[in-house]
Amino acid sequence: EAIQIQAKRASEKADILLYLLDFTTGPTAEDREFIKKLRREKKNSIILVINKVDSASNHTEALSYASQGLGDPVPVSALNGMGTGDLLDEIVKRGAHIPRKPKTERKNNPVITLALVGKPNVGKSSLFNAILQEERVVVSPIPHTTRDPNVTEIEYNGYYFQLVDTAGLAKKARVYDHGEIEIF
Repeated sequence: EAIQIQAKRASEKADILLYLLDFTTGPTAEDREFIKKLRREKKNSIILVINKVDSASNHTEALSYASQGLGDPVPVSALNGMGTGDLLDEIVKRGAHIPRKPKTERKNNPVITLALVGKPNVGKSSLFNAILQEERVVVSPIPHTTRDPNVTEIEYNGYYFQLVDTAGLAKKARVYDHGEIEIF
């Protein structure tokens, strides 16, 4: 429940929301439910990111995810960094309406806040590291490795960003009411 609250808080504060889907598993009913909810709240500021598109041959197939109703998806591979430049360009394009601030003012006022959200193990932390081009956060195949939001600031082509890596979203049915960690 706390993860749901943190993700909601991050998405409310975000100027742009990056919703990640795992290319290898495709959108699930749970993803469709989250996307529907997000579309109602922030339709124009959501970028659908298809992660784990690890080869150019899968790029076209990943574009079929446009059927989710969030516009053209951005295929990336956080594992090898493929597509992260295109993603940053799309973020800058969508954030063009947000006023740019001089570097001296940006310390306490990041220009664009980005929140990475999605289910567990879609690659949010891997993408976070790929964008930063360093291993800043722990990446693991074990679900729920990220428990608390990780926040950092970056600069890209004169734009300043506050990037928020959130914990994986899970259905309420899979979250214990008494706050225990999910049992694997």
